[in-house]
Amino acid sequence: MKYLYMGTQVDSHGMPGNVGYYVGTTMVRDLMAEGIDLHELTAMPGREVIRLWKGIKGSGG
Repeated sequence: MKYLYMGTQVDSHGMPGNVGYYVGTTMVRDLMAEGIDLHELTAMPGREVIRLWKGIKGSGG
């Protein structure tokens, strides 16, 4: 987690450069915990991954 969050670059909002990797990894971890296969997730469009993740988070997941 520390590796994924820390970065030498900072974006225009002052966030560490690698924060997107941390967020994406967290989303994938949550979806896999719901039974979605990693291979399916990696082939899925990003917007679909976000939609699914919002669905499990909105349902108390």
